[in-house]
Amino acid sequence: MILRINEFEAKKLIVLIYIVGSLGFSFKFSLDFFQYLTPFTLIFTIYLLFKFHQDTIKAKEIAVFAFVYLFSYFIEVAGVQTGVIFGNYHYGIGLGPKLFDTPLMIGINWLYLSYITASIAQKLININWLIKVAFASSLMVLYDFVVELVADFLGMWYWQNNSIPFQNYLVWFFVSFVIQSVFHFAKIKFSNPLSFLVYLSQMLFLIIVFLVKFFIYD
Repeated sequence: MILRINEFEAKKLIVLIYIVGSLGFSFKFSLDFFQYLTPFTLIFTIYLLFKFHQDTIKAKEIAVFAFVYLFSYFIEVAGVQTGVIFGNYHYGIGLGPKLFDTPLMIGINWLYLSYITASIAQKLININWLIKVAFASSLMVLYDFVVELVADFLGMWYWQNNSIPFQNYLVWFFVSFVIQSVFHFAKIKFSNPLSFLVYLSQMLFLIIVFLVKFFIYD
């Protein structure tokens, strides 16, 4: 069933989703349930994003999106299996079913984050393409820096000895830069009125959850 919703209603729904999520992670009795809900929340957010994609999705875009999914997913697989790419970590239940010890959702997560940061960068940056790509990649790394504060609490992933190596952020920037460059050279246009709100809502959600974790659980 296709959800009939206008842009304003979609924006209200996004804000509501992350307010409810913040509350859900604030109470011990609902923590496990909301960890299981995380993949469904991501999928629904992505559905709303693509519903308001401002251009017809062409075969070229589908091919590029498929590349981004497979590229990022198998980098994560290699990272989990070897420990030499991002560092030593393993995934929990927070991103759903796994293949090769890696959630199938992680490629979707990379794609959707790449999409919204590309959309923001294309709207804000109109000069040299390298600056635009670097800006979008930096937004990706900023997101990773914030999510790392609560990834274990959300049941997403866990670092060996609770230590996040600096190489994780370097690799995040490199992978993001590759993806954003592919978007640029494939001439993919990302005009989406929901992108900035989704990015901001996620960041605020993560910060709130971090404060909840710090002041209530720790």
